[in-house]
Amino acid sequence: MPKPIDIISRAMKDIGALASGETPSPEEAQDAFDMLNDLIDQWSNEDMIVFNVTEIIWPVVAGQVQYTIGPYHASSNFIGAQFTGSITGNVLTVTGILSGAVAQGQTLSGTGITDGTKILESLTGAGGNVNYAGTYLLNVTYPSPVASTTIQAYYQKPLGIDSAYVRINTTSNGQPIVNGGLDYPIAILALDDYNMIGLKTLNGPWPKALYFNPKKVEALINRGSTFSGMQKYADALNDFNQALTIAPNRADIYNNRGYLYSLQKKYDLAILDFDKAISLNQKYSMAYINKAYAWSALGSDSLSIGVLTKLISVNPDYSSAYFNRAVMYKTLNDNKHALADYDKGLALEPTDVTALLKRAEIKDAMGNDVGAVDDCTKAIDIDSRNATAYYTRALAEFDLKQYSKIIDDCTNAIKYKDDYFEAYILRGNANDMLDKYQDALKDYSIAIEKHPNGSDAFNQRAIAENKKGNIVCALSDFTRALKVAPDNLDILHKRAILLVTTKNYDNAIGDYNKILEINTNDVIALVTRGDIFLLQNKKDYACEDYKRAEALGDGGAMSKRIFNCK
Repeated sequence: MPKPIDIISRAMKDIGALASGETPSPEEAQDAFDMLNDLIDQWSNEDMIVFNVTEIIWPVVAGQVQYTIGPYHASSNFIGAQFTGSITGNVLTVTGILSGAVAQGQTLSGTGITDGTKILESLTGAGGNVNYAGTYLLNVTYPSPVASTTIQAYYQKPLGIDSAYVRINTTSNGQPIVNGGLDYPIAILALDDYNMIGLKTLNGPWPKALYFNPKKVEALINRGSTFSGMQKYADALNDFNQALTIAPNRADIYNNRGYLYSLQKKYDLAILDFDKAISLNQKYSMAYINKAYAWSALGSDSLSIGVLTKLISVNPDYSSAYFNRAVMYKTLNDNKHALADYDKGLALEPTDVTALLKRAEIKDAMGNDVGAVDDCTKAIDIDSRNATAYYTRALAEFDLKQYSKIIDDCTNAIKYKDDYFEAYILRGNANDMLDKYQDALKDYSIAIEKHPNGSDAFNQRAIAENKKGNIVCALSDFTRALKVAPDNLDILHKRAILLVTTKNYDNAIGDYNKILEINTNDVIALVTRGDIFLLQNKKDYACEDYKRAEALGDGGAMSKRIFNCK
């Protein structure tokens, strides 16, 4: 298995930071190691699969040859752990071991323990069953402390067994020697080797070999998920269906199949599977969230909110439920309730950078620019390399007219995300407001290089060129912007004005014709086109446009009609 330094070295070679045969300096290795840990922490919080080695310790029982490793601790011969511990915030403190051992990746249950609580990493505790006492980081933050209690822990089901040992306790003068056991290696058998053993229950002094069977249902689930990721939906469905014939009461299989249906936009079938998963496990949070998004995809955001509200009633300390409901409220333009949900979720999970930035966007939209800046600053304090945090803060600072700060924040955003064309555009806007037109034009040009199929950078560069008096260049950029976004009314209006300025009346009328095709009630287009017709001595056409604008309530059009038309 590769070591962290191997992963770091290969990654640095992939990006060209190291040449063949070179090794990173201690400082470079430490920086990269910190980033690797941050990445693993992020994956852990997102419930993504991260491979790791876990030491599983359990006492063997005389005459017992089969043991179950995995998340279903109600099964026979279950291998798990019991220990005494308490929880404050997202930190578990272990004070005593009753059986088994403490390990990273264990899922916890017990009185006051939130469903899905897992051990992410060791803090002061070392794990195992010797130097176990100490603290451990959890994936869930508890709003209220959990007093010292007996906690049941179970291991994740292994993908394979790397090595195994049996520890034989030793004695001295008839008394056991504490931590004085002798470890003997155990042979790891392949399936063929195991099947060749005729008698598998012969007594002996201690186990000499081990065969691990991950069970067919787990293999089907894993393969089905892999097929799903590869968009081989028929193969994935076949695997999930087979898994359900073997384990018809597994909520996670219904959830996986429902998610597969969602990927195929078969949302009605997906909802049926999510409902089945929830009926089998009332606290299955991911099934609620998947069901909510299926309803949203069907256009029923109110039903989606109802599903998430039910999840919150079942699991009120689950921050993701509030965050996802906030997204739904935002979709309905209900910023007030969205903000309230982000507040509740962040009270449970105050270090969630994505939620902080989403709340900042809502505060910005509601006119609370100072609050938006504050949330972005909190996010940056947590993740100083987050380009989106700098950019979102710059957006809020624009409303506060803090143009120098905008330039600094956009520069940082670009530092951590070189192709962040939106940051180049926003920095260009700030330079433009400070009358630094040359810097603005440079930023817009880079944005166009980074994203040549976007209209905004062309539009902004055209505005800056026009300010400098480069009307020809401005017209060219407006035209290029309209090739990307031909129905953009704002850009059509801007180009039409410049065409009038250059007395290119026929093309200006063409733009106003296009505008009125898109919006027949555009008063500005009607009045301006009428003015052009008047300049071309087409009084009848001009009067018709003035009359239409007057009928839409434009007083200026009425004055022009009275003065110019019979």
